[in-house]
Amino acid sequence: MGSDSTVWGYSAYIVQRWKLVTLMLCVYGFFKELKPSEAFLNPYILERTNLTNHELSASVYPFWTYSYLFFLFLFLPLTDWTRYKPMILIESLGYLGTRIMLVWGTSLQSMQLMQILYGLATATEVAYFSYIYSVVAREHYPFVNSAVRAVVLLGRSTAGYLGQILSNSGTLTYRQLNIFSFVSVSFALVISLFLPMPPKRTSYSSRAVNGNALTASNLSVSSDLRGAPAFVRSVKLFFQDVRDIYRDREVVKWSLWWALATCGELQAGNYIQSLWDTISSNVEYGYVEATGTLLGAGAAFLVTYIKISWSVWGEILLGLVSTVDCFALFFMANSKNIYLAYGLWLVFRATYALQITVATLQVAQRLQKQRYGLVFGINMLIALSLQTILTAVCTAHYSPLKLAISTQFVVYGCYFWVIGAVFLTSGVYQRTKEGWRASWRRDREIRRLTRDFGDAGIYEPLMSHQDDALLVNPGSGPESPDDEPLLLGS
Repeated sequence: MGSDSTVWGYSAYIVQRWKLVTLMLCVYGFFKELKPSEAFLNPYILERTNLTNHELSASVYPFWTYSYLFFLFLFLPLTDWTRYKPMILIESLGYLGTRIMLVWGTSLQSMQLMQILYGLATATEVAYFSYIYSVVAREHYPFVNSAVRAVVLLGRSTAGYLGQILSNSGTLTYRQLNIFSFVSVSFALVISLFLPMPPKRTSYSSRAVNGNALTASNLSVSSDLRGAPAFVRSVKLFFQDVRDIYRDREVVKWSLWWALATCGELQAGNYIQSLWDTISSNVEYGYVEATGTLLGAGAAFLVTYIKISWSVWGEILLGLVSTVDCFALFFMANSKNIYLAYGLWLVFRATYALQITVATLQVAQRLQKQRYGLVFGINMLIALSLQTILTAVCTAHYSPLKLAISTQFVVYGCYFWVIGAVFLTSGVYQRTKEGWRASWRRDREIRRLTRDFGDAGIYEPLMSHQDDALLVNPGSGPESPDDEPLLLGS
């Protein structure tokens, strides 16, 4: 009884301090991204190691994709179980190791190890975006979701502008910029040590023992597991959670776009400097990356003020954004003007940042259990699996196609064209099936309820014709105890 009281008291304490915790997480997110050397990675490695541009693209960069996929698969079941903070610490150490290899490494092998460490850091980044949902109440989700994403983009844009100014003025060399980045991520590591541990909540194994902590959907599973080893119970309930989460069509829709678009964005971002190097030797990467991420930060905050029912119009907008990205990549691949290529990249970055912020928020608001790390991790795992295929086919040194860098970006444009066509067709079909007037009426009703009572995440499921079950199943609706993230005992 004393333990439960302690957990509830600690939970209430964290709830009351959510602004401070959000601020600490944002400071951490800013400094982990304040790496002014990042925009000059390609020219720095070429200068320091004497590798060719082709060797860098074929023998170094693919190691990030492969290690990212491996570590994400390894940490996926652990992110929620460890309650996010340990994963954030691993992320910090991964970024620190990456900077150490860049500052002091000179060989091909050291650059490959650098990419592996970077893969470790980025694989655990899902904990950064999941952590905040475990320490704030649901009504604050739209604000904190925009805040933690916008501050990451703000850190990147600040780093880009700072790096370009320091480089152009001759104040710092590329290596000294990497030392600056080393200091910044070291500070981020210190900040991460002071992040409060999220309150304990029901674990997979304890749910199999404590009937009061079980949802109706896994009561049948737990009854079959009485007496089974704890590991078996945990694995069974893990997959039960996955099945329950992805029964929601809206979660599937937004997660699918999230995974597909993130795959394309990561792949294009990993090789964009190589493309620019083939167009011009004019190195303004810092300004471009900074402006792109600054536009992305603005787009992330814009989400808070966009008054639209995403469950009604989401698929159509996802299709339109993906189509815009498709043409941006097409024209970039065939451009001979470096400034046109820069401008198209800014369009690509801003539109992706806007929609990935929306996708994250929509998925988080639809979840009825504290499994944000699980869902976010699965989405990234799918994205990385697809990216691994793209890397193996298009860019790796053993690729059967051995495509030129410009041709690779044509392939990426085709990839986004397929995504856009699928989502746009599906969205138009769904609205036609429901009726366009009926869709507009439902959109207005959702926005009215949101304006009058707040929290669109509560009303959108209830107003969606795909989710009628929520109206007759109180245990799965917004009044479910699982909707209170900070008041769950262990």
